Amino acid sequence: MKTIIPAKLKIGDEIRIISPSFSAAYFSKDIIDNSILTLSNLGFKVTLSDNFYEVDYRNSSSCESRVKDFMQAFTDKSVKAVMCVSGGFVANELLDYLDYNLIKENPKILIGNSDITVLLNSIFSKTGLVTYLGPNLSYFASDLDEFTLKSFRDCLMKDSSFNLISSNLIIEKNAQKKLIARNTKSNQILNFVPVKGQVLGGNLCSFNLLQGTDYMPSLKNKILFIEEDCLCGKYTGFEFERNLESLLQQKDADSISGFVFGKFQKKSKVSLSFLKKILLNNLKLKNKLLIINADFGHTFPICTLPVGGNVDVNMSPNLEILFNVF
Repeated sequence: MKTIIPAKLKIGDEIRIISPSFSAAYFSKDIIDNSILTLSNLGFKVTLSDNFYEVDYRNSSSCESRVKDFMQAFTDKSVKAVMCVSGGFVANELLDYLDYNLIKENPKILIGNSDITVLLNSIFSKTGLVTYLGPNLSYFASDLDEFTLKSFRDCLMKDSSFNLISSNLIIEKNAQKKLIARNTKSNQILNFVPVKGQVLGGNLCSFNLLQGTDYMPSLKNKILFIEEDCLCGKYTGFEFERNLESLLQQKDADSISGFVFGKFQKKSKVSLSFLKKILLNNLKLKNKLLIINADFGHTFPICTLPVGGNVDVNMSPNLEILFNVF
């Protein structure tokens, strides 16, 4: 299938915000208002879907409303990008009801993460449209770090290729909901193999929901960017390990070119040493590119990556990992 790259964003373009998983009503008015203000201050026109605030018993809304909003955003010629308000749990409900031909005929940027992983990868699989793993609207409520903003602009606004730099930071909220920064070494190498290929992935437990469906993309010669949330608390490491094994048992998994793993939240109890044991203990990962502690996931800074886009992974003379996205 031919890869379709959507037109890049320009200052003044309209971004439509939709709620394909959690409803916007899950968040406080301040979070929504501040997020919209941040996007507006970046130079974009922000509009909301008709059922943005509709909410039901699971902090989502009806499948019909979410499908309607999704397709309206793609068929509205004035909209240049579609951003999801948040992740959640039920984005996969939409898959059987989206009109993939209409999406293909109206290519535009779709960006989000967490549960939105399901939509990003399935739409690329069904249409060839490159989608974007990056910040949801709710991320813009905080004072975004320069790394996150630069990556957002580089990936969505630049026509040329760009390099992902390392932040060497991990920023997340503490018990008092304040953002706390800690130093860390980003892009640590467990096994280096220079590779070039298309990007797939996102949130692992969400990506795995596509297994056994017509929406699962081919894994052949892909570079998987994988992260996991901390919903399982202290058992996150065990959940991650078995979910990874399930992924590695899929068709063509043996031809995956390499893996880049995002940063884990502190609540996950997955230390870098524990993660190294999980990965180096897996026989299927021998001789694969393995990079850990990369700048994406459920922490800040968060880079923006093209699902279905290409990345060239190499090493600089001073042994730093280089991600060239093109």
